[in-house]
Amino acid sequence: MDAVAEPVKAEAAWRWFAGARAVAGLKQKDLALRIGVSQATVSDWESGEQPPAVTRWRAIADALGVSVADVAVAVADRFA
Repeated sequence: MDAVAEPVKAEAAWRWFAGARAVAGLKQKDLALRIGVSQATVSDWESGEQPPAVTRWRAIADALGVSVADVAVAVADRFA
């Protein structure tokens, strides 16, 4: 991937996590409580600091009302 496309791809994935959370009507703190992580961890996922662990994907999907495949695609787009 070229140097211009990489930030665009990362931004799209960040928007997906934050957007899915917003559509679910959750604040970062709410999502964190539902899946058993800290608000800082959710912030790290959304900012691209670290990906969510695979073991959390089901909980994230359930809390956001999306499929595990949706989470996997967002993670792959941002962190691959």
